[in-house]
Amino acid sequence: MSSFVGSIGGILNTGRQGIFVNQIALRVTGQNIANVNTPGYTRQRPIFDPSAFGNGVSVRTIQQLRFRFYDAQLSTEQQSLGSLSVKQEVMSRLEAIFNETSGTGISTAMRDLFQSLHDLSSHPDGTAQREAVRTRAGSLGDVFAAVRGRVEATRRDADLQSKALVTQVNGLTAQIAALNDQITRQTTSAQAPNELIDQRQRLVNELSQIVSIQTFEDGPSLTVMIAGGHPLVEGVNAAELSTREDMANGGMSRILYHLPGGVTADITGRISEGKIGGLLAVRDGDVVEQLRQIDQLAAQLMTRFNLQHRLGTGLDGVSGRDLFSQAPVWSAPGPGSTSNVGQTGSAIVDQSLLTFQDYEVRFTSATTYDLVNTTTGAALATGATYTPGSAIVFDGISITLDNLAGPPLAGDVVRVNSYTGASGSLTLDPAVAGDLRALAAGLSAEPGDNRNALALAGLESALAMGGGTATFANFFEAALTRLGVRSRQVTSDLEAQTLVVDQVQTLVDSLGGVSLDEESVNLIQYERAFQASARVISAVDEMMQTIIAMV
Repeated sequence: MSSFVGSIGGILNTGRQGIFVNQIALRVTGQNIANVNTPGYTRQRPIFDPSAFGNGVSVRTIQQLRFRFYDAQLSTEQQSLGSLSVKQEVMSRLEAIFNETSGTGISTAMRDLFQSLHDLSSHPDGTAQREAVRTRAGSLGDVFAAVRGRVEATRRDADLQSKALVTQVNGLTAQIAALNDQITRQTTSAQAPNELIDQRQRLVNELSQIVSIQTFEDGPSLTVMIAGGHPLVEGVNAAELSTREDMANGGMSRILYHLPGGVTADITGRISEGKIGGLLAVRDGDVVEQLRQIDQLAAQLMTRFNLQHRLGTGLDGVSGRDLFSQAPVWSAPGPGSTSNVGQTGSAIVDQSLLTFQDYEVRFTSATTYDLVNTTTGAALATGATYTPGSAIVFDGISITLDNLAGPPLAGDVVRVNSYTGASGSLTLDPAVAGDLRALAAGLSAEPGDNRNALALAGLESALAMGGGTATFANFFEAALTRLGVRSRQVTSDLEAQTLVVDQVQTLVDSLGGVSLDEESVNLIQYERAFQASARVISAVDEMMQTIIAMV
């Protein structure tokens, strides 16, 4: 009798287990269906194990259909997408700034100046023609300054955006570290908190769009590494990023990495992907190149006009005047250099010797330096004696360096050139701005002498740029062409990368996303199994009632 009762009890327990297990399966299926439109949700399924000794079934775990390989691939592709998206935004803004179709750009301003000079050559004594030249020359400087201002504003905006993204990174990493803690505490041998894991993965995907990262699983925790192999999130600890101004780069921000305990590293040069990487690349690459192009154009145009204008004589009988005020000499500490030494004075001593190339004063000790033309690689001086406050003169430039915060250290560098900032300082010489007679239209003060006006107008076709290979207009047109080609390339790369991300996302969704058709089938399957388990209990109950009635 006891054996019979035990058998009945075993059957009832099997039925009860079946009901319990299929209840769980129905709940998981309902959870999947409810989250069919939830971004980042990963489909779950119950994993069944047969109970020992034929006592029914049990749920071993609720498994997420997550594939780490594809998660990592999606993260990698999103980093490239983030970088290209911000690059495309900045390049589009640059193209809008240099849009010459409006008739108010640099090309138009240069043409107007040359046309006014042609008119002056026809009427060298005419007040209206002289006024037109002065007005057009001033307008050209205004247009250059306006364009430069907008390009500089674009660079500053890119820098501000990168700083805002650094703050966003810190917020995301803090959340990931907090989720690591929750997931670790809530994970058991039988079950992991799948919803929290989904939430963490969504944050990782968002983070990967901002900065280049790699992720590694460490038990239930996720370790996030940033450029240079530095742990951004490790267990429950999150490192922080910060920014600091780099005076060697025009006050732009550098990205610093901080770990608890005082470890700090400059990782600016190692961030190549994500929105921050894209902003840094375009900020210090494409935008700076556009500034360099218009500065080169303004500086060389200014100098060629000045050299020619100096050869002429105004109606007041004075010669040797500039048409434009000469731009100041630019200098800045090189990357990684101290700010011990700085410029205290500078001058253009001979405009005819200017090369518009880049130079470096490289200190080899506190009292010696090398002077190198970094454009050509030529050494202009080796082991020269450095005397604080004394001028260093080379290629038409005179620059005075002095110890501002102490003597220079070996390895300190001061960069120098005669063109940076020229597009923002293209202004009329005070004499010309104040007196129309100062315009040197002739080579003498004789009325009707138009020889210098013709020479000035002839600069329009002179091969003054690119080492004697291009006119001013050709040089600017080539710069615009390169900008357009670069912008189209970035746009094309962005479109291609968007397709790649969409394909990987589709693959991730197909493997871990919710299919209503599949869940509907599972719902019917588990419901039928639940009903069958209940029917087992009902049948045993009927059988027991029959046996009792027979006794």
